[in-house]
Amino acid sequence: MRLNHVVVCASVLAVLASCSGPRPSPSPTEAPTIAPTESPPPPALPPATETPSLVTPQPTQASLIRQVLASPDGEWNAEASFEFLDGGASFRVRLVVRKIDGSVEWTPVDYTQTGIGYSYPALRWWAPDSRTFYYFNMATPDGCGDFYPIEDEWIALDVADGSQAPFPLPEGRGHTVSPDGETMIYASTSSPYRLVFRDLGTGTERLLPLPPPDNQNQEVQAGGAVWSPDGLSFALSVAYGDSCAELPLRFSVLRVDRLSDPSFLPLVKGSRRLLRLIRWDPSGPILVKDWDDYSWWIDSLTGEPVPAPAP
Repeated sequence: MRLNHVVVCASVLAVLASCSGPRPSPSPTEAPTIAPTESPPPPALPPATETPSLVTPQPTQASLIRQVLASPDGEWNAEASFEFLDGGASFRVRLVVRKIDGSVEWTPVDYTQTGIGYSYPALRWWAPDSRTFYYFNMATPDGCGDFYPIEDEWIALDVADGSQAPFPLPEGRGHTVSPDGETMIYASTSSPYRLVFRDLGTGTERLLPLPPPDNQNQEVQAGGAVWSPDGLSFALSVAYGDSCAELPLRFSVLRVDRLSDPSFLPLVKGSRRLLRLIRWDPSGPILVKDWDDYSWWIDSLTGEPVPAPAP
């Protein structure tokens, strides 16, 4: 079903996204030593552009969909793939973590299945020392589902020996970790909807209210973050509404700066298009895709469509 495909892409593509030596990963579930602080309500969002210029054509349907996340040291790749088999009657899902020089390869996920409901290894994060890779077993049901699923555990894979271990998370949506490995950001799952900024070293938290929905009965889901090239800012998508309900869905894009004292820079509000953030280019603009895989670039400060960066 199209919605299932959209949900998978929204969760996986958006986040396809370094310490002198290995260090133990801090537990993200330690109790905070300081009570969370609440930031002021966010500013109003600018209206969406429903027919953005510079839209690229929809890509042709591929039998193999791949996502790759490179380690910070550039020596490893984690690759998740979804391959249609037998003319689409079945499919194969794999996760391979391999050293670029071909000397080491781990395959923690590899299965073939028929039907629509399945589990997909969503690429989540490389530790700054490139020793540990984290992924999320994302369940994709047969029918409507979440744009950003609730997560409470990742799987940590040690590339030195291929061993795996559960990595508990504070329950939320759209978990992402800053490139320096110091801050975890995630969205709450119920009202009042907020982003949580958690210091992984101390367990302290800071809360930033998300822009509220127009209808108080609407659910708010945030996630699919991409980080700026300098690692000091990130942008994320916010979905308003329930994909299983009849109310119209709306999507927005927010930029967040200053992790120690975060604030929103609104980029897009109320788009009828599903906005998936793909990557933040070193030259400045952010690549966005919609429901049907049409893509365009937006300015990371204004949200306005801009030409593609030079190759």
